[in-house]
Amino acid sequence: MLKFYLPYSGIDCPDSILVHGDTAMRFPSRKAALAFVVEHYRDEPSATNQAIVSIEGQDGLWRSFDRRLLPASEHG
Repeated sequence: MLKFYLPYSGIDCPDSILVHGDTAMRFPSRKAALAFVVEHYRDEPSATNQAIVSIEGQDGLWRSFDRRLLPASEHG
């Protein structure tokens, strides 16, 4: 299962960072970072269809979504 993390950057932060393993990718916005996950993993084989993106909200809570950005559980 692929796991991505999108920490909250703050309202005045001009960009967002999407983390995958030891790799941090910089995007101009949170929307662009999420679009990357959706576009790159939408048509992948079944193993990567289980990609999870965890997004930190302004409230500090993390919420997990599948590659279609529907609520997901990391445990299947």
